[in-house]
Amino acid sequence: MAREASRPRPLAVAEEVPSQAAGATPIFFFGTLMDRDVLAHLLARPVAAGELRPAVLHGFRRVAARNASYPVLLPDPEGRVEGVLFLAGAEDVRRINHYECDEYRAELHPVRTPTGEELPAWLFLGRETVMEAGDRPWDFEAWVRRHKAAFFARIDEWMEDLPPADRS
Repeated sequence: MAREASRPRPLAVAEEVPSQAAGATPIFFFGTLMDRDVLAHLLARPVAAGELRPAVLHGFRRVAARNASYPVLLPDPEGRVEGVLFLAGAEDVRRINHYECDEYRAELHPVRTPTGEELPAWLFLGRETVMEAGDRPWDFEAWVRRHKAAFFARIDEWMEDLPPADRS
């Protein structure tokens, strides 16, 4: 119970990033989607360097998910997680939600940019009923070296059942 007591209070909680966030509220990536190549593969479009901006989330720490190569966040009053902000378009939000929402839920939390600006950003927190946090910190550079190359095929598998976009 102490874990919940120290958990930062979200500004909002949702099953997925709301479609209204497209072009309005950034998404904070703290794991595999910090990699531009991986994000571009998921979105099925190029991602320019300027589309990802550094930011920091306070009140959490990043650990490896048990039996997986990707991370989850755990509450930690002294924690600090470096990641990137991405202002997603409508199709981007649809694809990101499909990719994340089986194992994660969306929450809106304040993040801080290198200039000191604090702004709300959506992020995905692991669903405790689906995924278990491991004991070791997750290292982005180590993930790139060890797992990135094989991860593209995993994305393709996860995205196979993406429903067609609603064109109405």
